[in-house]
Amino acid sequence: MPDSHAFPSSVAGFNRLPTEVKLKFCRGLIPPRLFTLLPSLPPSLKDESGQDLLQVKGTAGSSMVEVWLWHNLADRDPVFYIQLTDTANYRLQALLTVVNDISAPRFDVDVLADGTPTAFGTRYRNLPAEIAAKSAGLAPAQVRKGLNLMAEIVAGVGKLASLMGDPIFFAEPLHYHNAILLERHGFGYVQGKRKMLTLDERFAPNGDLCALLDGSSPFRQPEQAHTVRGRSWAIHDGILGERFTDVVMFRRVDQPSHETTFSGSGW
Repeated sequence: MPDSHAFPSSVAGFNRLPTEVKLKFCRGLIPPRLFTLLPSLPPSLKDESGQDLLQVKGTAGSSMVEVWLWHNLADRDPVFYIQLTDTANYRLQALLTVVNDISAPRFDVDVLADGTPTAFGTRYRNLPAEIAAKSAGLAPAQVRKGLNLMAEIVAGVGKLASLMGDPIFFAEPLHYHNAILLERHGFGYVQGKRKMLTLDERFAPNGDLCALLDGSSPFRQPEQAHTVRGRSWAIHDGILGERFTDVVMFRRVDQPSHETTFSGSGW
């Protein structure tokens, strides 16, 4: 395996490495505790026929790479998925991270009944599936319950950033709950902190968004004002009149931030 001095300084450079070398480094992104939680996952990350359960997709010249880890290649969902890219000035950014408890029930929030992709509810919405997912304790865009491995995922991305020679990496949360979760794992704000604080005020008692949680839909129940997940579902349901965007966060590898923009009482 190449040493840190030879390691490329960007995702675009990483994508120029041979596939077998990329796979070795991508293994470092897998949360180690996943092997304890899923003891049937082979340490070799190969199935019985010798096929790779760890897959990486990033073509030479592309500034984005995707990594999948499957428990079984025939499964509908991976156990672990991460999408990484370069920022405009070639710094590491995580665009999407997913960990699935594959033994948990699946909720088809990502597809309509006819199989049309919903872009996780941003283009279309499978309302019956979303209602069921919310009732089961999931957050927007989750198709299955997760495994609470964010701390290890953050550590793995931090190691990759360090190999690239950068003590800082970035994330762009897709939903309100993602931003709060990143806060709790040491991320600060490049952009959007004032927005997050304002949302906290607006969901507080006597706030205008709190008043809109009037029970008019399953996603706008009064008790949602007090929880991260409840607020996120209301925002996903369009309570803002616009999508949740324009929030960019950063994490120093060895110096976590201590941001808090949520004053509610639970997840």
